[in-house]
Amino acid sequence: MTRDHFTNPPPAGQKDGTGGISVEAGIMEMYTRMQTKRLKIFKNQDKLLQELRMYHRKDGKIVAINDDVISAMRYAVMSLRKARVKDYQPAYIQADTEFNVFA
Repeated sequence: MTRDHFTNPPPAGQKDGTGGISVEAGIMEMYTRMQTKRLKIFKNQDKLLQELRMYHRKDGKIVAINDDVISAMRYAVMSLRKARVKDYQPAYIQADTEFNVFA
């Protein structure tokens, strides 16, 4: 959940929120990420795979019927620009040599 209404990334030099809500931009970003192996879909994602098989165009426009999971994934991919990574300390893993059953 975000505070602001979703928009695509804006063109370079423009302020955030001016990117529009074009479906084409999100679909092309997803397609590019799939080709470069930065977006992977696992076999157990039955609903998503079913929607992808049915996804099509009519008269050059994407038919937006039964595409709820695809749309959610498109929003997530296009929102990556707002994602932040927290610094975290990895858990300390005890070496086998330090393990003592009798301690």
